[in-house]
Amino acid sequence: MSAGPHPPPLPSTGSGLAPGSAGEGGSVFSGSLLLAGAYALLVPGGRGVALPWPPLVRVSARPSTRWSLAVRDDRGPRRVPVGGVSRVAADAGPLAVRLDFGDAPAGGTSALACLAVAAARGLEGPGALAWAQEQHRALQGGRGSGYDVAVSALRRPVSLLADAAGGARATPLVPRGDPFPVLVAVGEKRGRTGDWIARFERARVERPVDVARWVRETSAAADVAREAVEVGSAQKLAEALERLTATRPLANELLGDAYGAPLDVALASAAHRLAVAAHPSGAAGDVWLAAHPDPGRLDALAEAWRVLGLRLFRAACGAPILGLSGPGRGA
Repeated sequence: MSAGPHPPPLPSTGSGLAPGSAGEGGSVFSGSLLLAGAYALLVPGGRGVALPWPPLVRVSARPSTRWSLAVRDDRGPRRVPVGGVSRVAADAGPLAVRLDFGDAPAGGTSALACLAVAAARGLEGPGALAWAQEQHRALQGGRGSGYDVAVSALRRPVSLLADAAGGARATPLVPRGDPFPVLVAVGEKRGRTGDWIARFERARVERPVDVARWVRETSAAADVAREAVEVGSAQKLAEALERLTATRPLANELLGDAYGAPLDVALASAAHRLAVAAHPSGAAGDVWLAAHPDPGRLDALAEAWRVLGLRLFRAACGAPILGLSGPGRGA
């Protein structure tokens, strides 16, 4: 789990544009999907693993008469509140920011918006990544590891190590095995990420021993998830998710049911009934992941989860750029 002193340089994209550079066609990034480490990455030494999913997000930020943020995803095009993004580059003037996820679900929009603005400012390479991470942290009240900005920019599976400065250093992983499917269930976002992080920070003060144990256990699960990505093992990822499942009662106790809403209980019950490993991704339960070495078990769980009203997708875990199948296409 070593990481260099600086973030790796941003790779070139198929368009010839480096993420973080501006051009007529915009820039190409990915989304970010955290397999393990949501809160561990807020504690120095905490570890995590994340995937570049959705694999292809086209972004642009162009001068305009006023700030706007437009998103297109599997639910179609829509305008979303600009929020604090307009403060990210006030000196650049109003920008029209567009994020195109294609047929994939939108996620990590503020991280991607910061990368889009970095491109509009003409920033490139590690400087663009560092600037976007700093701005994204500011949007979250000075909190957050910035892992999602790094994954979106690098477009590679990464292992993550939280540093003493409050960030997470990303080390690209090199998958050596065959890709395997991961079921991804997407629901509605539950509150602001910054608010969940604030709850965690309070727990660190009030119950430091319990938080330290939780971070150790989730970091150990992240180590198993990293191995799963590297060797292409659905069984290993299922083991990592089972380890995370064992930490959920303590997580809910510390954070006030971050993963204990009625929908979470229903999702977990369906997975348990079918003996499929499943756990939420990220700070709250708006995205759930499931893995099993038998794809038929994932099919059965997809049907059980579909009844609960979630949007279902499959990510190909272990591929440098992940594939996607949406509702009705293999999910």
